[in-house]
Amino acid sequence: MFFRSFSLLKIVCPLLLIFTIIASTSGQPVKEFQIVRTHPADIADRKLISEYPLLNSRSEISGSYQIIQSGDMKEFLISIEGRASFPIYPMSSFVVSKDGNRVIAYGRHVDHSVISPMQIRTYSSNGELIASLDTDIWPPYCLGIQDNGDIWIAGKDGYRGVSFVLRKISSGGETIWERSLPPKAPMRLVFSLDNSSAALELFDEIEDTRALLHYNRNGDLLHELAMPSFFSGTEFVSNEIVFLHSAYEWRLYRLEDPLSLISAGRLQGNPLGAYPVTGFPRGDTFCLLTTGDADARGYRLQAIDSETGQILAESFFEGAPSWQPYRICRITERENIELLLDENRSFELAIE
Repeated sequence: MFFRSFSLLKIVCPLLLIFTIIASTSGQPVKEFQIVRTHPADIADRKLISEYPLLNSRSEISGSYQIIQSGDMKEFLISIEGRASFPIYPMSSFVVSKDGNRVIAYGRHVDHSVISPMQIRTYSSNGELIASLDTDIWPPYCLGIQDNGDIWIAGKDGYRGVSFVLRKISSGGETIWERSLPPKAPMRLVFSLDNSSAALELFDEIEDTRALLHYNRNGDLLHELAMPSFFSGTEFVSNEIVFLHSAYEWRLYRLEDPLSLISAGRLQGNPLGAYPVTGFPRGDTFCLLTTGDADARGYRLQAIDSETGQILAESFFEGAPSWQPYRICRITERENIELLLDENRSFELAIE
């Protein structure tokens, strides 16, 4: 049975859609997404003027930054959407909180030849420096920022230390709590949709395994999951369900006692970008973006039921996929999917 065609309301750029015959895990035909609108991607203009995407705490593009010359040193000019621009001290990474009230500069100094601990500077949305922290947490480390600007950081405690810690710091720069971690390298730190809990991914280089630790907002360890080293990419698709994937398959786990596997599936392409999975705010559906096939041709977008793993909708888009550090799919206020394929194509899609 062939899919129904897209309902195309507005076209600003050319698009070639390739229709395929696909069946869901239940054996029923899978419907395609409805294209609500298409428009040029904002990132195209940013690159033309040598600007780079500024990400928020959910890794969505929410502004831009560029390098400027200020006296004898370089600074970074931060521009938050709908707000004024301001220069900040050079660091490795910049994130604006989802609520827009904090800009966090973190990492090492822009001179990457210098080995240093994690440094954090928090700014207000008008550029006022609120806190400057030298954490004494050394590589390997990872950092996550909650929607209100609170910071979680995991890494090695001290330059010559052998222990690892997880620390929560308020948006004002005060340490809220600190917890000890197993002697494994922190790889990824993500938050539930309502910011009530966090999932920390660790890698054991000696045993070649990974572990997933689930914490509540107070730093209490709720669940622990051992997994093979080739599984990674942890993402919350609801407040109680996490998604994990390898290069070939995915799994859904429910965060309960005991922790349980809900469903698993095969990937028809390679997970695309640092954030190939995005959950809908209501928590019952998530979208998965991969390359169109194992040979990395085109884009494949799927909407999947969080409770059952059933594919609800699927479409294939022609193009040349590339890895991106930001979330290529985001959920709009109307709970449609905004898909940023490349510099010239962005679509708003609805599940019919």
